[in-house]
Amino acid sequence: MAPVTIGAGAIVGAGSVITGDVDADALALARGKQEARPGWGKRFRDAMMAKKAATKK
Repeated sequence: MAPVTIGAGAIVGAGSVITGDVDADALALARGKQEARPGWGKRFRDAMMAKKAATKK
C-alpha cells in the first residue's frame, strides 16, 4: 500500500513487500506464506490456450 514512509537509516529486507511505515533505524521484513495449488498451472495454460484459439477464429 502506498504511500509508506521508510525512516532514515531503516533497512528493508530484499524481496519484502512493505505495507506500513517503517521507523528510523528499524529492520523491516515481510514475506507472505508460501502456498502451492496443485494442478493450477495446467488449468491456467489450458484456459489461455483455449482463449487464444477462440480469438483466431
